[in-house]
Amino acid sequence: MNQRERTLLLVIGGAVGLYVLYQCVNFLFISPVTDSRKRIAELREENDRLENVVRQRRRLVRTWLDAASKTFSYDRAITSNQFGKSLKEVAQRHGFEAAFFTPASGTKIGNKTSITTVAYRIVAEGPFDQARALVNELYRTPYLSQITKLSMSPIQMKGRMRDEVKLELTIETPVLPEIDKKKMPDAALAVTMAEAHKPGETPPPPAREALPDEAMQAILAKRNIFKTFLPPPENVVLIDNQDLKMVALKVTFFWEGQAEEPIVETVAGMSQKPVKGMGDSVEVMGSYADGKAFGPERLDFNVKKEWTYVVKSHTPPPPPVYVDLAVENATKDPVEVEVTVTGEDGKTKTLPTMRIKPGRTDIDEFKAQRVAVTATYPSGKKLPARSYVPGAGKQTYVVPVESAEVRVEAPVAVNDPPPDATMSVSGLVTYQGTQELIATGGATRKIIPAGAHGAVDSGTLLAVHPRGGVVKMPSGNYYLYPLGRKFSERVKLNARSDGDLAAAIDAWLASPEAQSDGAEAVQSASAAPPPTPMTPAGKGLGRKP
Repeated sequence: MNQRERTLLLVIGGAVGLYVLYQCVNFLFISPVTDSRKRIAELREENDRLENVVRQRRRLVRTWLDAASKTFSYDRAITSNQFGKSLKEVAQRHGFEAAFFTPASGTKIGNKTSITTVAYRIVAEGPFDQARALVNELYRTPYLSQITKLSMSPIQMKGRMRDEVKLELTIETPVLPEIDKKKMPDAALAVTMAEAHKPGETPPPPAREALPDEAMQAILAKRNIFKTFLPPPENVVLIDNQDLKMVALKVTFFWEGQAEEPIVETVAGMSQKPVKGMGDSVEVMGSYADGKAFGPERLDFNVKKEWTYVVKSHTPPPPPVYVDLAVENATKDPVEVEVTVTGEDGKTKTLPTMRIKPGRTDIDEFKAQRVAVTATYPSGKKLPARSYVPGAGKQTYVVPVESAEVRVEAPVAVNDPPPDATMSVSGLVTYQGTQELIATGGATRKIIPAGAHGAVDSGTLLAVHPRGGVVKMPSGNYYLYPLGRKFSERVKLNARSDGDLAAAIDAWLASPEAQSDGAEAVQSASAAPPPTPMTPAGKGLGRKP
């Protein structure tokens, strides 16, 4: 054996020795450690599986306990009775007292369970909103239930409402089997609704977690898809504006409770205007020229077909500026009448003398501050002048029969009650045939109507004149209480009867005392004079009874 062979033999022998050494180390040390680690991994996996089984069992027990608490009973007959009673109560709450309830065949839940169901078939007819509310409450029952079949169709029959529907549904509730205490003692402790809740207690919350969407419910409530379409009828409301000025109105027609597009209209003063729209009712509201609102008012065309909405008078009438004059000649002979017109500029113009025949004669309409009229009998006797100021309606100057004049004795000279020095005349008001004198003194304010006995220094207020109030004392004396002056500055009139008052007032107006009141008082009185002063009996001052 040469050197090369010896070297090769040593190399091969060393390699074989190293392999044998590795196998010995692997068998004695490495293999036991690897096997132990693999066994540990297998045991851990088995432990996780068993823990998961335990968790699933606990979760199953909780689910079972929760499901049992939302069922009526373990007994099928009791469940059927309680379920049917609950369904009838729900139907009655929504107006379906005549609904039909028929027990139906239940089903089995799952192939490997003993869970069955009790079912009822419900048939009801009524308004769509009530049917929708019934179904919604069935989704909110405190016990487990499921609507397995549902159909809804419109009732298109003569004599029935357009929104009535026929509702048919099948609803089921589960009946759980009782659990063997030996197999699952925790689940065997489950109690049903009949055991957990006593009669009269507050019912538990809805059993269903996913309730119907409120947004979708709102859409169904707004529009009934089963309702037969009927176009809205055309109706007309007549707007009667009794105010002097134009008014603005918003007219809204309604059809089945839904508002149509509002109609904005303007109606001129003292006029009428029809407004058309589509619907079975209408709501009217608006405002006057000064911004004051009126309405709203709802008018139902189902109650009455033709409606007139009256806009009441609100704007006060403008002060009169015309004197519409007529002469009533009560004599048998013609009389001569002289008319003097005081224009708006204060200038006086006397018209040509007119010869008035017996009876009534319309003279003319004058735009003036004042119109004075006097008449002369054929005998030459002249009647006292009578003044007229602008007022509403025609004003008549009466020429009485000459021989019919009654002589009135002069009033007995007595002392009249002293005037109240604390009071003064602050205002004179005439409107719609009513005349009032406003007196103030310190914190006291009185409104005295014409005809009030003893209201002014124990005297009776007969009427108001542009320059003051005319008062008759118990003695028979007449006084004028000037506007803007105190009661103590009253003026005694030279009159013996009511018929002499007009001439007495005109005589005082022409006196220096009246002229000294100043141009401002005269202009104030003439700028907006009230109608012809009237006595409580309705006769003009200076007119014979």
